[in-house]
Amino acid sequence: PPQPPPPAHAPPPPAAGRWPGATGPTGTAAVSPADANGASAGATDDAVLASRQASAYRDAIVALIVGIVSIPFCGVLLGPLGVYLGFRSRRLVAETGARGGGLATAAIVTGAVGFVVAAVILVVTLTDPNFLEDLDNARRAVAP
Repeated sequence: PPQPPPPAHAPPPPAAGRWPGATGPTGTAAVSPADANGASAGATDDAVLASRQASAYRDAIVALIVGIVSIPFCGVLLGPLGVYLGFRSRRLVAETGARGGGLATAAIVTGAVGFVVAAVILVVTLTDPNFLEDLDNARRAVAP
């Protein structure tokens, strides 16, 4: 038998992640067309995406704070942590399309600067032959 012609206003094909068996942009399992409460899968996907975007943005802010704090305080430890968090945030921002890519890049830069500054200070301090003597003189000058 011949197939009937499609309706004049045919619905568009389902987007990835909207029907069983399909996967979303992150490779996660698809949500069924309607959940137990009858809500559409699109609303569920949009809420999940919005939550992931907010989380990625918060992660970028935290990474930037760690990177900035690494410059004056303990850059040997906090600098690499800021760089790691910055790269992780940049990946999350790219996956979700969230804002915060610039913050993540700034976290990478400030974390690297904090580490380099701390490493240079540490090397200069430890290679100074009079370091212990200078430290003892400074302690005596401050002590009553």
